[in-house]
Amino acid sequence: MDITANTIKFKEMVKLIHPDCNPAIKDPSLKMTEVVKFKNDPDYLYTLGIKWGIIKDFDINWYFNKFVTFVYNTKVLEGVVVTISEASENWVIENKTLEIVVKSGDGTLLKLTTVKNFIKKEIKILRDATSDEIVEYNIIKNMCINKKKSKPVVKKEMPKPPVVNTTDNDTHIIELRPHTGYGRQVSAYIRTRKLRFRIIRTTGKRVYYYDDIQNRIRYAQFKNAENARNV
Repeated sequence: MDITANTIKFKEMVKLIHPDCNPAIKDPSLKMTEVVKFKNDPDYLYTLGIKWGIIKDFDINWYFNKFVTFVYNTKVLEGVVVTISEASENWVIENKTLEIVVKSGDGTLLKLTTVKNFIKKEIKILRDATSDEIVEYNIIKNMCINKKKSKPVVKKEMPKPPVVNTTDNDTHIIELRPHTGYGRQVSAYIRTRKLRFRIIRTTGKRVYYYDDIQNRIRYAQFKNAENARNV
């Protein structure tokens, strides 16, 4: 029986429903008739086994200390399952977790990978891990855990606001006059924007300037424009 491919061979299925092998089986003759009818369909035979309760569809213990292959972030990886856990015996994918130590082909340590919410077909068992592999991969597991624990916590510093020079070293500071057209020949520092812009014109209360960032004319209160100078 291939537990990862959901198939079972005809001869194996016959043993599961034969009274000599399974005295508790109910209606063995009816089941045998059904099995013979679909003896060349291992997928459907597996489905019948699940339906009749003679095949356990999933057991997370199948994976423990197994050498497996799986796809992780679009990459095909291989490794040994070193930890298994489940929150419930019922088959709910959210309850199942595998920890798999993955190594590259040249033996370079990659990492300890935690696989959650997996479907049985996504983790293919290749073979039993050897005793040496079990020891080696558990050492790697502990190395990964200890490295993770010893990793210093780096506090992220909040970015400091840019320092804006509100005064000009330019000695050619001029005074903006109300009700005057400047035609972008004069620039001024707009305190509300913390940037310098070219002035188009002024009124009694407003300063109209051209915003090169947004490519449009904007205005600010006259009192918020300072340090004007010729462009």
